[in-house]
Amino acid sequence: MLQLYYITSPLTDLTNLKRLDLGENTIWDISALSKMNKLEELILITNNISNINVLSGLKSIKKLYLGNNQINDITPLSELTELNELYIHDNKITDVSALANLKNLKILQLNDNPLTEDQITNLQKALPNCEIQF
Repeated sequence: MLQLYYITSPLTDLTNLKRLDLGENTIWDISALSKMNKLEELILITNNISNINVLSGLKSIKKLYLGNNQINDITPLSELTELNELYIHDNKITDVSALANLKNLKILQLNDNPLTEDQITNLQKALPNCEIQF
């Protein structure tokens, strides 16, 4: 099976993509996604991603799968106000305050991150219409 470590040039030219599944690879560099601003669903589950800064520019994303990576800073996600579903389980996230303004979130999967009950309670108060799995 072919394993991807980073996203290559031919993919970056597909700027009209609405859905992209690159799950279960060994990708660590996702900077090439910056031109894919029409993406509505992005699957990057089970990779080696730690830096997600590029995602802040993908404003059309509605479903984002980032589970089972090496992510600890989710601040770039605070700008993704169209997000309905966010799967960031099995990472190294210790602060979820960046998600408090994502009022369109309906499903948030946070299990297997080093978070406290107080953090989850505060987030649930900020997002009362979201089902938070912790």
